[in-house]
Amino acid sequence: MERRGLIRVVWEGGHIAVGAILSEFEQDYIIANPQLRNQIDWKWIIGTTIGVATLAVATLGLFVACSAVYTK
Repeated sequence: MERRGLIRVVWEGGHIAVGAILSEFEQDYIIANPQLRNQIDWKWIIGTTIGVATLAVATLGLFVACSAVYTK
């Protein structure tokens, strides 16, 4: 969350988080989204679905092509 600029973290020794404060960006996010529902990344979901479907069709096509060669 710190990398995305949502919070500011106080680190002790570089590895232990001692405290955290909401940044201005996170405060605006909470005001705009009071129920804290994360926005859905539809592009990622659709892209992943298409990718998985493509992989399934390619694998099925490979099995059909290989079985057609061995049945002749």
